[in-house]
Amino acid sequence: MYFKIGMLLAATQVIATVAYPPSCACYRNQRPVCGTDGKTYNNECLLDCATRDDPGLRVRYQGPCSEGNVGFPTCHCDYDLNQVCGSDNHTYDNACLLNCAAATNPGLSILYSGLCADEVKIVDGPSKYPSCTCTREMKPVCGSDGITYNNDCLLNCATINDSRLGIEYYGPCADKVIVVDPGTQGDYHGIRPL
Repeated sequence: MYFKIGMLLAATQVIATVAYPPSCACYRNQRPVCGTDGKTYNNECLLDCATRDDPGLRVRYQGPCSEGNVGFPTCHCDYDLNQVCGSDNHTYDNACLLNCAAATNPGLSILYSGLCADEVKIVDGPSKYPSCTCTREMKPVCGSDGITYNNDCLLNCATINDSRLGIEYYGPCADKVIVVDPGTQGDYHGIRPL
């Protein structure tokens, strides 16, 4: 009789384990994702939990599912102003917005950080040369003229005097290091920081 009760208890434990899988514990953060089933999940962890019932379920894209936009993400970008120049020669307020535009323009990519050269703001300066307004951000770039500029905005401003000028590569120039300081009027008259 003890043997039968022991077997019954063991069988009950096995059945309980199969019938009630462990709970799926997720944080309550709100970072919606759209699943391949067309449903919006509050975060990726919750979608992963749903794969127990649907093993083929995957994330289609970040953000909530949109009825009229099947297959393409609904863009949810911050309002950060960290401008980038796209390969379509259009300045985007940040990389996220450019990536959203790339959903409908697959060849679109980031050329460089900052305003596109055609969109550099020109204001009247203290001299006969026009001037630009740039930040004091230190992200050196090497210009095609062999000069190191503190950032790509300052190099873009220098294109006012030389339209052939471009970015050779990111980082200081290897051979000749002449840093154009945004606090001076230097050789590139009228370039000044914000």
